[in-house]
Amino acid sequence: MSSSADFWHRLEGTFLYYYYRLVMATARFEVEGLDNLAQVQASGRPIIWGLWHGINMPYMLY
Repeated sequence: MSSSADFWHRLEGTFLYYYYRLVMATARFEVEGLDNLAQVQASGRPIIWGLWHGINMPYMLY
């Protein structure tokens, strides 16, 4: 790979890193239904998690 391409890849990676940090520093999220989680865990049944993609994607790493 050329040094020009390496430079742009590093620049893109740096931008995405700081963008992600900004999003996580300014984002808020809410957890609902913890009582339901406790019931399912007590039953021993498997849990299926669901998450809407797009705007909520950074929260998956929280």
